[in-house]
Amino acid sequence: MKMNRSVLFSFALLTGYGLLKPSVNFAQIAPKSPVTGYSNLVLNEEFTGASLDTTRWIAGFPWGTCQTGNAYTDYCPNNVKVANGMLELAVTGPGSNGKTKGGVISTRQIWNYVYAEASIKMPPGNGLWANFWTDRPKAWPPEIDIAEYIGSIPNAINLTSHYSTPTSAHEYVYHRHPTGANLSSGFHTYGLEWTTQELTFFVDGKRVKSFTGAAVPKDAMSFILRAGTGSLQWGGAIQNTRFPSVMYTDYVRVWKKGSSSTTTALPGTPPTISPGAPPAPIRTSPLATTNALSNLKVTLAESIHPNYVGKKASFSLTVTNAGKATFTGSLGVSVSVNGKYYGVAPLQSVTLPPGKTAKFKSGSTRGLPTIPFTLEAKVYNEKMKVGPTATFAIAD
Repeated sequence: MKMNRSVLFSFALLTGYGLLKPSVNFAQIAPKSPVTGYSNLVLNEEFTGASLDTTRWIAGFPWGTCQTGNAYTDYCPNNVKVANGMLELAVTGPGSNGKTKGGVISTRQIWNYVYAEASIKMPPGNGLWANFWTDRPKAWPPEIDIAEYIGSIPNAINLTSHYSTPTSAHEYVYHRHPTGANLSSGFHTYGLEWTTQELTFFVDGKRVKSFTGAAVPKDAMSFILRAGTGSLQWGGAIQNTRFPSVMYTDYVRVWKKGSSSTTTALPGTPPTISPGAPPAPIRTSPLATTNALSNLKVTLAESIHPNYVGKKASFSLTVTNAGKATFTGSLGVSVSVNGKYYGVAPLQSVTLPPGKTAKFKSGSTRGLPTIPFTLEAKVYNEKMKVGPTATFAIAD
């Protein structure tokens, strides 16, 4: 936590510890790691400037500055602000497309085997979804969720490591830690000690969970702060939520042990992700599995009767694996009507051999317009990345 410099000076006078020399530069007093052994402070971001330091940060994800393909939130730099010594990531909306707008920043440097910590006040409201996490612009996984917050469960924090194995494109270990406090009511610290053998998670300086084995990634990654809205599972339904809702970050710090961790800069101009671009396949394993969304085809499994007009209606949808390898992962389907968000089929775990189909049923949030209308369906995964859009012309 940052301390007012005049307070520090007055403290020295009042307690008799002597005057501080005018030559002392407070900015050079580097914070020490709360975890023993990490002496090299490689990132000490206190957001003291008038704007985001773009030599350190990307106002976006590591793979692109603006992502509009998300089923729930468009992430763009306009919702990123630095003021009063803090980072403010605002969540606004929903807009005319039914989606909210959120903010995200990512470190330009990537690291592994470090201790990282951030002091954060989470955004209040049902439907909010905020995170302090790691990722990379290459194929996914790995990913470490240091502090994943769900607005509908404001007194708990979610800790996850996503990884792959030679026989599975995606595995994960997960823990929900009850904090006993509303995390949107005040600042709390969230830390990660990442060694070659173990991931150890800290909340307010206390060790709360560890993962070992294959769940410990080797790849260096960016550290990311994000605030937006999520699915019914990750965020909950948006009900009586006041916008804008803001995620405040007081500081982000990263320490490493000498040369034991990797430090590499991301490209100066990150690539722009096109809306709906599918992620690259992770690998072809001996079991020939994939998580490529581009191989999936969405179809409407029912006809739309004219009596549905003006009513809230859910849609039965099927997702077929049109690829040559078995798809394994978590999938959901987002539905739009005449270009406006309508409802979503929540994530469910699926294993789809080639040619096989999974069934989904979308939720509904509003009445249907008069026929004819256009219905669009997009399959998405737990990373909120989306596959190709399926368009259906609904007529009599």
